[in-house]
Amino acid sequence: MKPQHLSVHARSSAPPDVIWPLLSDVSTWTTWAPFEQAFLEQPGADDPNGVGAVRQFHRGRYVTREEITEFVPGRRLTYHLLSGLPLDSYSATVELVPSDDGTDIVWSSTFVARIPGTGAIFRRGMERLYRQFAELLAAAPDVAAGTHSLERSHR
Repeated sequence: MKPQHLSVHARSSAPPDVIWPLLSDVSTWTTWAPFEQAFLEQPGADDPNGVGAVRQFHRGRYVTREEITEFVPGRRLTYHLLSGLPLDSYSATVELVPSDDGTDIVWSSTFVARIPGTGAIFRRGMERLYRQFAELLAAAPDVAAGTHSLERSHR
């Protein structure tokens, strides 16, 4: 089956050192992303949220598990899906790129759909989800500071 690729971008007025703790620490995800629960199932070797960490995310009846495979503080987080979606060879990377006025967030992934003919459908769905995540992550520091109102209807 054909590998699917996608990438979305968002911009935050906050610098990478403000965005990174929100992205890298799974315990913060319920404050800015549409999950009822997000937690470490297994800590990483050198950093609890770093390489080797296994994270769980709960949203409604869906539970996904992923393992951190690259952890570059302030810059890049890469993870592989372990379970929860009918996808194989799923790898995603979130990059924080410093800019003069904040941070560019680039969320991208590659995967293969297990069910023939569903690759493009999953790609479109994941693209919407990543766009939502990237935009919510970009706005999270302003929301915490009270300078931006975030619509929480994504829950």
